[in-house]
Formats: sequence, structure tokens, C-alpha cells
Amino acid sequence: MARLFYERGPARGKARMRGYLAEAMARGKLRPGDPMLAGRMFVGMLQAGSPQLHMLGVETPPATADLDAEIEMAVDLFLRAWAP
Repeated sequence: MARLFYERGPARGKARMRGYLAEAMARGKLRPGDPMLAGRMFVGMLQAGSPQLHMLGVETPPATADLDAEIEMAVDLFLRAWAP
């Protein structure tokens, strides 16, 4: 059951992200590298803050402004690492 869930859900999303990032790397929008690793890094940053604490029941859902700030920071850090 777990394998089926993974193949039909998360694996498809990861494949789409890998393709998107590989294309961005090929066009020179991101520096060359492993698109799967880049995607894992980005998703990890998005999930590491408030969303993880909320899913675990440690904190209440963040305010929209706080969540927006976390997302902007994750994007900024990702681009600092992967911008050409």
C-alpha cells in the first residue's frame, strides 16, 4: 500500500519537479546540477518550518503573513544556491 501511494502521489510530483528544474538548468535559469537534489533541497526548506510543526501538532497553523515570509525565504535561499 505504501509503495502504491508513493508511486501514484509523491513520486509523480518529484518527477514533475525534476523535469521542471532540469529544463530551467538547461535554459541557464539555474546553474547546472542534479535537478532531483535541487528539488529535494527546495521541498525540504518549505516543509522544515511552520508546516512541519503544525502537522506534528506542536504549533497552531501560522498566520498567512508568517507563512508567506517563510516561503519567500525558502525561495530566496534556493535561488542563492542555484542561480547561475
